[in-house]
Formats: sequence, C-alpha cells, structure tokens
Amino acid sequence: MRRGRGHRIPVMWALATATAAVTATGCSHPLADLGPLPPRYTGPVLSADTVVADLTAALAAEGVTARRTPPDVNGTECHESLSAEPLATVADSAVRAAFARARSTYGWQDARSPQEGTLSLSKGNWTAMTTPNAPVRADQTTAQVMITLVCDGRRATPSPSATAP
Repeated sequence: MRRGRGHRIPVMWALATATAAVTATGCSHPLADLGPLPPRYTGPVLSADTVVADLTAALAAEGVTARRTPPDVNGTECHESLSAEPLATVADSAVRAAFARARSTYGWQDARSPQEGTLSLSKGNWTAMTTPNAPVRADQTTAQVMITLVCDGRRATPSPSATAP
C-alpha cells in the first residue's frame, strides 16, 4: 500500500519551494543592526579606587579589615575583589552591617542578586556581591569573606597609583 507515498514528495517539495520564494521576495524582515546596547548606568563613571575605598571603609567601621586583590592577579578590567578573614563568630553579621553602612553612609543601593542568599549593592556603574558565610564549626576561628565588584562594562580601570608595586 504505497499509494499515498508518491503524492507526499511533490507536495513537500512544493511547500519548500513556496517557503523559499516567500523568504526571498522580502516578506520576512531582516534584523537590522542597531549598534551596541546602551550601558545600564549613564552617569559619570566611578573609578575602581572609589568603590573599593567605600566598601573597605564600611567594612573597617564594622571591625573587618579587607584587602584588595592586586590588579595584576585579577587581570580583568571592570573586576575587583576584596577579601577578609574576620572572626568566624561575627563574620556574617559584620558583613551584613558593613553593607548596611555602605547604603546609609556611602550612597550604595540594593541591587538585584544573581542568586538567593547573595548580598548585592550597586553604586554608579559598579555592583558589589558577596555570599554570607555558612554556619561556623566549633574549631573555626576565622571565616573567609570575599566581596566581588564588577562594573557594567564601561572603562573603570584603577588609577596608576593602585597598579604601582
């Protein structure tokens, strides 16, 4: 019973030809290149030094000494890292308090977090993120805290003094 099979091939060929003809005659609109997307932030570009100083000061006010990862280690423009090792018993509350201080004192605002449980702030063209620490073990005296700062892609290189050895 192969009667229906012979009619399917010409019909499929006719549909394919008609589809190609419609596409070729311009019934479908080609996508126009509208150029790059505008940046999320249109104000003045903040330097990496400025945002690092804000967060370092907010952390210091809460008793946490933060260290900036040297730019030559990081290697990526628009990316900064701060690390600290506060006492494990107060690490989580100190980081949360420092983020609150950054909002109230330095003009940072809450930002959309990439995942649940992440603390995120934004200021100008920069976003700061950290994940609060897990519960502390009894034998743990310090906790590792990492704060990542990323900019929205516009140039925000550190000043020459920050890159000097």
